[in-house]
Amino acid sequence: MKHNKILNRPMFNAQNSAYGRGITSNLVTEEQRVKYNTGGRVQLAEGSWYGQGWDKIKNIFTNQINSSTADIAEKFTSDSTYTPGTVMILGGTKEVTQSRNYADPAVAGIVTTDPAFIMNSEVEGDSVAIALAGRTPCKVIGPISKGELLTTSSTPGYATRLDPGTYTPGCVIAKAMENCLSGEHVIMVMIFTS
Repeated sequence: MKHNKILNRPMFNAQNSAYGRGITSNLVTEEQRVKYNTGGRVQLAEGSWYGQGWDKIKNIFTNQINSSTADIAEKFTSDSTYTPGTVMILGGTKEVTQSRNYADPAVAGIVTTDPAFIMNSEVEGDSVAIALAGRTPCKVIGPISKGELLTTSSTPGYATRLDPGTYTPGCVIAKAMENCLSGEHVIMVMIFTS
């Protein structure tokens, strides 16, 4: 049995867990319960390792992680509080602020709603989780057709379709996944930076 070198305690062992067989652990105590689901999936339960004497779980080795949410995000310090779907750029008095100019190559991403994975999650103070990959809702100025490239607009915090003649490296933020008519809308987009 392998031991955690720092804590000198047995490490969690999920034998053949991809097939749901032989899941065992000598680490789990009454205070550190783990729920076992069918199919070999393991879910940390209330009273789990995090917050029960462990600062962090440093490494997770797996073949697959599934999520019912759809983007990967990172937290950045922001100069204000922003609502989901707001288009952000690098700048302002902190790391990011809302966009203000058309086709801005400083575009950083879109404030996400419910990311599957958040990097830099312990940022203190005013911060926003920005979608870096995947799909997320985005504030847009239409008309927009599905598949069009989106960039920042002159309306603060909104994206708009990119006129190919105005492309500059770094100005693309996403591809539209929905159509919309003229005016302000919130549509689903796929993060695509270039």
